[in-house]
Amino acid sequence: MSGTVTKESIRLIAKQHQIPSVKEEVTAALAPDAEYRIREIIQEATKFMRHSKRGILTTEDVNHALKLRNVEPIYGVQSRDDSHGDPDREVDFNEIINAQMPRIPRDCTMSLHWLAVEGVQPNIPQNPPSDQAELSMKKILKNSSGKTLVKPLVKDVLSKELQNYYERFTKAMQDREDDSEVDKFLSDLSTDPSLAQLLPYFVEFISDEVTASLDSLKILRRMLNIIYVLIHSPYLFVEPYLHQLMPPTLTCLLGKSLGKEDEESSDEQWSLRQQAASILQQMCRRYGDAYRSLIPRVTKTLLKAFLDPQKPLTTHFGSIEGICALGSQTIELIILPNLPSYLQGLEEHLTASNSSKQIQARKCMDALLVRLF
Repeated sequence: MSGTVTKESIRLIAKQHQIPSVKEEVTAALAPDAEYRIREIIQEATKFMRHSKRGILTTEDVNHALKLRNVEPIYGVQSRDDSHGDPDREVDFNEIINAQMPRIPRDCTMSLHWLAVEGVQPNIPQNPPSDQAELSMKKILKNSSGKTLVKPLVKDVLSKELQNYYERFTKAMQDREDDSEVDKFLSDLSTDPSLAQLLPYFVEFISDEVTASLDSLKILRRMLNIIYVLIHSPYLFVEPYLHQLMPPTLTCLLGKSLGKEDEESSDEQWSLRQQAASILQQMCRRYGDAYRSLIPRVTKTLLKAFLDPQKPLTTHFGSIEGICALGSQTIELIILPNLPSYLQGLEEHLTASNSSKQIQARKCMDALLVRLF
């Protein structure tokens, strides 16, 4: 503020206070002193402004600073002919009344939505489209035959430890020779709560592996064991993935051909289908009350397979096991009314010259006898 108050300012102020002439020496002495006093008042007023958490200096701040210096605060400005100021503008009330009303501001609101529920993103407007979310978590690879494959980018969304665990898990479950680590991984699934983040990847792995390994009863049994552990684990919330676990289970139950050709009539295949029926029963019992359409849809699928004469006997055996696993009421409503016509068709296969057909027909007959009598 150096040089802000000049000699001319001192003379003008003197004239306003009826002092017509002031000596040059007096104005030269008063100008720096007045500037110092003004600076001191402004500094004190600035302190009041900062302590009041404001960024604009007001007249109240200046008055407080004057009181602090034992100076009477300013109550107004004396009217003089040489005082300057902006003239007040006349306001026309008709202009205000006829003016367009401003837009009403929106009220402050807050809404909540789920970003994800147990790793599954709800399909709502607040979340990005599911197609974009899936593309962002997948990458495109090519196998040796040149076929394009889409695989999940596990490395982008999981910790390094979970990535390594998932890779070891899938490698052990896909190994058709070595079973040494399978039981260990199944035990981890049932007891380790930290694996909950891998649940969607386990479900996708089961679905892909069942489709790709229909010629291996060992791999299919491992997949059924994984499903069994998943639905019984107290640390995993499987309900959102039930629609993804049901198809591989039904495939192991109703599949046309499971295992290699020399295994089609082996006891291993029949026990695999029985295990799938048992898992299907447990799914329906656990989640049938929460999902009312689950049992009717499963029953409809099994009934269609049971009544279709074009289906192979292996599929008929799986449908019989599945229907009977759903309970006595399902047996009474589905199997008993259709039993005479079904036994008539089954009799043809029991007397057929094909030994494989005879074995399969006998298995279907044994399944009916065990369940009904």
